Amino acid sequence: MSGFCGHVGAYSTVKINGTSANPDRWPDGTYSVQGAAAALGVTSKTVFDYLARGWIEERQL
Repeated sequence: MSGFCGHVGAYSTVKINGTSANPDRWPDGTYSVQGAAAALGVTSKTVFDYLARGWIEERQL
């Protein structure tokens, strides 16, 4: 399940898109948590679980 890199983390971040919801996919081709969940057919909670287990990669910009 590698290849999904979400802009997620446990810390507050500055959003590049202001107050709008994160897009499913960012301009660089990586996925938001919501986008990865939709692509995988799972919930956002499951994506966070996959991230915690190291089953998918995380990148925070």
